[in-house]
Amino acid sequence: MANGAASALQAFEASGISERLEAARSQVEECFLEGGTVLLSVMDVLNRLSSSLDNVTKALDANESSDAGADLRSTVKSLTDLPISETARQDALSSLADTGNSLRKHVADMQETMRYLRTFAVTAKITGAGLPEFAGFAQEILERIYSGTAEVNGFAAHLDSLEKEVKVALSFSTAAARSYCKTVPDVARALQDDARKIAEHRKNLAAIARDVSAIARGIQSKVASTLSALQVGDITRQRIEHVQSTFSLLDEFLGAEDGRKLDADARQRLENVVHHLTAAQMNDMCKDFHRDSQSVAKTIASFGEDTQEILRLREMSGGGQGHLMRALESGVSAAHEIVKQVDQATRQADQVSQSTLGTAAKTPGSHRQYPCGQNRHPLHGVEYQSALQPLG
Repeated sequence: MANGAASALQAFEASGISERLEAARSQVEECFLEGGTVLLSVMDVLNRLSSSLDNVTKALDANESSDAGADLRSTVKSLTDLPISETARQDALSSLADTGNSLRKHVADMQETMRYLRTFAVTAKITGAGLPEFAGFAQEILERIYSGTAEVNGFAAHLDSLEKEVKVALSFSTAAARSYCKTVPDVARALQDDARKIAEHRKNLAAIARDVSAIARGIQSKVASTLSALQVGDITRQRIEHVQSTFSLLDEFLGAEDGRKLDADARQRLENVVHHLTAAQMNDMCKDFHRDSQSVAKTIASFGEDTQEILRLREMSGGGQGHLMRALESGVSAAHEIVKQVDQATRQADQVSQSTLGTAAKTPGSHRQYPCGQNRHPLHGVEYQSALQPLG
């Protein structure tokens, strides 16, 4: 009997069924464990992608007052106002030049008056040379006249310098105004068009982000269902183990006392029954495995279509971005050149303003009492100070 059981076991092992079952079980377990690991990593990537897309969508749907388009529109408004501002600057400089011309007549009159007074004082000093008290008084008057003459001449020099600066600033302002009239309208239109394109691009990106997010959620659902369907691997492994257990139980039975009592014909019939039973189980298991694994394979294959759609949307989002950025860069560069002109004009205007304020502060008679009894000299800088206001 023992020899019969051993021969049955040897026959089972010799047939290769044991090794084939173990190899199938190991392959199924390894393959489906690896597939589950890959799908879990895919699910993690999809979760992060969905989170990123949600953040992108929120950022694109945010208030447009904080985006580049709003900044461009503000720049367009500032550029459009430039010709008007430059015209006002020209008017202020012209008014300042006119004021300087009118003051020059007063300066010439004062210089003539000072020459007359100096002649009168010298004559008076010579005439009263014999009177010590009168001679001292005449000398003091003469010194004051010399001091006043120096102040008037100094103011005349400041006035000459200021007039030169005003002429340069007015010339530059005129050239800048002509340049603004030629360049600002085109640059403003280009930037306005760029702002519109940016707004449209934002809307397109938001729509694409929503589409990609929807596809990603669909893939997430497929991955979840695939992970659930991967249980077929665990089920198949368990069914293979059941078959292996059946053969092990048969071997144990045939090696036990009850099994040894069976004659050869009974053992053969028992082995045939077990073999037919396990064969039916294996056949049913293979059918279920092929059916369920094909379903898993189809679901995984559909991932390719979804990823291709995501790549297509990605190409759509970046297709016109290069052209848009190049056009925007060109418009911003042109605007930057205009800004440099504005800075230069502003510096010249500031220089003229400072010179004018300095000249007005040095006006003769601003803070002095003159011997002729005047408390205020006609050359006081009020006219210049009033003309300065539009230059700022």
